[in-house]
Amino acid sequence: MSNNNTQTFERIKLINILGLDEKAKICNRCKKNTDKDSEYLQTEGYQAPIPIKPNNQDNITKIGTHTYALRNELKQLELDYQEIISQISISHEVSLSEKIKKMSGILYKNQHQLNQKPIYNPISFKEMLAAADKDLIASSIDTLNNLGFSVARKTVDRQKSLIADEHQETVNNYCLQNIEKMFFLNIDDYYNIH
Repeated sequence: MSNNNTQTFERIKLINILGLDEKAKICNRCKKNTDKDSEYLQTEGYQAPIPIKPNNQDNITKIGTHTYALRNELKQLELDYQEIISQISISHEVSLSEKIKKMSGILYKNQHQLNQKPIYNPISFKEMLAAADKDLIASSIDTLNNLGFSVARKTVDRQKSLIADEHQETVNNYCLQNIEKMFFLNIDDYYNIH
């Protein structure tokens, strides 16, 4: 069948199926709806629609509730990032909205109930917040972290303690391995060596 005959066949079939006037124009969506009609599917002039094949199924990565189409090298990077984030995140961390509620409660109490003047010095302000609620200690760093501008204070403290512990362990191991070669001197008052 030629292309023109096929179009005529489709048009006649659609007019009958959809109950349309002979001069009615048929949109593509209506044409696709006829593919659900079993009688139409069995006719000689029927041309099946070309199925859409997803060509990048191997590049699809689902992380949490999101789905990403990533190249293979970026998939591994994203998975590594998610693993690091899951290790860094602290479950008992106070959210930004909770911190804002606590800060506003403290400010309301100090200024309206206790009739204190506003504190404009940032250092005094931080000290006042820290004294009022332990969750607001160094909250400026944590607030910036929650906004995505810096690392959390707790993360910095954790890294400092890890480095200090690792250094102490390295020095201890070195001393134990080289104890035979070491010579210790004790200097008193910069004059006497023992």
